[in-house]
Amino acid sequence: MSAGRTTAWLESPDRKAIDVAAANLRGVLLKTPLLENERLNEKLGGRVLIKAECLQRTGSFKARGAWNWLSSLGDPKNIAGVMALSSGNHGQAVAWAARRLGIEPVVILVPENAPRAKHERIRAWGADIVTYDRRTVDREALIATWVAGGGLSGGCAVALANTDVDLWAVEPEGYDDMGRSLAAGERLPVRSMPETICDALLSPIPGELGFAVNHAHGTRAVVASDAAVRRAMAYLADYFGLIVEPGGAIALAALLENRPPLNGGTAIVVASGANVDTSLLLEVLTQP
Repeated sequence: MSAGRTTAWLESPDRKAIDVAAANLRGVLLKTPLLENERLNEKLGGRVLIKAECLQRTGSFKARGAWNWLSSLGDPKNIAGVMALSSGNHGQAVAWAARRLGIEPVVILVPENAPRAKHERIRAWGADIVTYDRRTVDREALIATWVAGGGLSGGCAVALANTDVDLWAVEPEGYDDMGRSLAAGERLPVRSMPETICDALLSPIPGELGFAVNHAHGTRAVVASDAAVRRAMAYLADYFGLIVEPGGAIALAALLENRPPLNGGTAIVVASGANVDTSLLLEVLTQP
């Protein structure tokens, strides 16, 4: 959030807002490709198109929202600074956008156990980091207006409204708060916080706006195991030459692990997030 400004966080986006954002991003953000591999198609019995947002600026789709938000606040000289809460990718995107716009200071609140690569890359963009223990700290108290969880699927839901495309959100095993909430029609927290390599997907409860948008548009959700995520990371590297972090590979993991054969149909998989520690990447790529 920016100092001295109140933001209407809970305004539900619509197609017009997406078109305005697209115009705002043109010429600043990269147009990431849709990639296809015949071996993967054969494995899944249809076409699988990988939307390579891991190639976006700062390595994830988060750069889109960060730039659209900060560039809409007016003259950077009138902004007293920016603070954001992030597991890593959003923080890096905010730091990048703020630096490009000349906004300072930038402070990012990051879980102390987030991958070192994310800490280092946030600092590389000139931001200061304040760490916290995500298992014990009340994140709502850290930033009272923080709304997290469901942003990517919510944005996709709005963009895909009035089409015949089915949208599936994917969560790590044990963090199925969005899926359970969508089924119940109300926001439900996670029942426990088990260990998982998907560090970017550990929201304890769906965000108010993310849940509302996904529920209104009929988004469905599935979970994927860490083992499937590791396989998906390896496939993305092998078939496409992409470095993708666990949270970015989880959509492909769900397709490999949970979904029935495509039967000649087409699936679009968003692979967002290239910020993975080298040790985990090497472990995944060298496993049998």
